[in-house]
Amino acid sequence: MARQLVSSKQAKDEAEAMKLAKKHIKSTLDVGHMNMWRQHLQRKEGESPEAFDKRYKEWYTGQLKDLAKRDVLGHIHLTDNFGFHDEHLTPGMGNTPIKEAMKVFAEAGITDMIVEAGSFNPTTALQDTMAYFGSSVGPSHRPFNQMHQRHFGYAAPSNYIVGAYAPSNEWRLWSEVPLE
Repeated sequence: MARQLVSSKQAKDEAEAMKLAKKHIKSTLDVGHMNMWRQHLQRKEGESPEAFDKRYKEWYTGQLKDLAKRDVLGHIHLTDNFGFHDEHLTPGMGNTPIKEAMKVFAEAGITDMIVEAGSFNPTTALQDTMAYFGSSVGPSHRPFNQMHQRHFGYAAPSNYIVGAYAPSNEWRLWSEVPLE
């Protein structure tokens, strides 16, 4: 790409072209896809599941640190699975070491992330992700999963329309049943 930038006069020299290329050519990393390497890690004889998970997390975060150090990470897809298939679960529902990965990304200054949860729970994927990370909602300090579908403290939306959402008084339903 650097040579092409120089030949097309988009960069004045190869040094500037290399700088532009390094800035714009980045990879997209899906943390769930990377977790599928779990199935290939050989368990040591007599190794407990906890020790295996610890060893895997160390390997996983080591790989992420190496990628971050090389400055190739640009976009991050947050998804979870159990290390065997690409289930695209909401973060926190599988065994992908997402919190450990987030620490690596924070240290590297990587902020371009998106939750790539599947269609198992499209209405709660974001709230469940925020709850997994312990994020609170405003001054109430309630996690996101306790706020889903709550409107001003009630369990359901109001059954009437007010303000700009309400149609004018001249508008009526065909059945002439009032909205309230």
